[in-house]
Formats: sequence, C-alpha cells, structure tokens
Amino acid sequence: MSELKTISIDGTDYDVASLTDAQKNMLSQITDINQKLGNLQFQADQLSVAKDAFVQLLKQSLEQQKPAE
Repeated sequence: MSELKTISIDGTDYDVASLTDAQKNMLSQITDINQKLGNLQFQADQLSVAKDAFVQLLKQSLEQQKPAE
C-alpha cells in the first residue's frame, strides 16, 4: 500500500501521520475492505458474463433440438 499523507472524510482533511495507532489500524481495515470489495465486484462481473454465455449456449442447444415445422 502506498503511504497516504492525508485522507479526506466528509470533506475534512486529516494528516495520516497525526492519527493514533488505532485510527491508522481503522484506516488499514478500510483500505483492505475497499480492495476486497473491488475484487468481489471484478469476480461478480466475470460470473455475470459467464452466466450470460451459458444461457446463450443453452438457448442455441434448445433451438437446434426443435423439430422442423
């Protein structure tokens, strides 16, 4: 993680160096959670595309199975 010099919360800037150890820990937790949320969204996007592809494959398979009219 690159070291932040300041953070902004609700429009107020805070110097990271002046935070307590507990506050720095909270900031690290938030950073880690944001990264995990990003990874989960990436995975959700992948799964959504994969699901759509399988739906299309199923539709194509079912269409090929239809008797000729």
